[in-house]
Amino acid sequence: MIYCELSSSIAPDGYFISYNFNVQGVDMPNLVDVPVFDLLNSSPLNVNEQVAKSTFTFYPNPVDDVVTIALNNSEWAAIKLMDIAGNVVVELTANTSEYSTSLSGLASGSYLLQIETGDGKEVKKMILR
Repeated sequence: MIYCELSSSIAPDGYFISYNFNVQGVDMPNLVDVPVFDLLNSSPLNVNEQVAKSTFTFYPNPVDDVVTIALNNSEWAAIKLMDIAGNVVVELTANTSEYSTSLSGLASGSYLLQIETGDGKEVKKMILR
């Protein structure tokens, strides 16, 4: 699996993209990389179109123990950490724009981090080592 961060004029804050190259007999780098690169570097179809701002960032990723969540334009958030099957394994409430918590009791693997603020919900993939 390869992880990369891309940014362009369309997505100045960048996108986190992951590819899984475990498909036998398929030339995934040539099938995926060029179209994604072209999409991120193409002009928007509508000049008035606005790119949605992320409601949060978190670091580090992958996480060894403590994860820090930084809320953008919010002082409150409902935080859910779900396993890859969608089962909620941690549920917290943050009352500050930057919140840190230990995930030491969880098994290594991929998780989904969902943040709900007054601006809506957003989900990002997180890897715990």
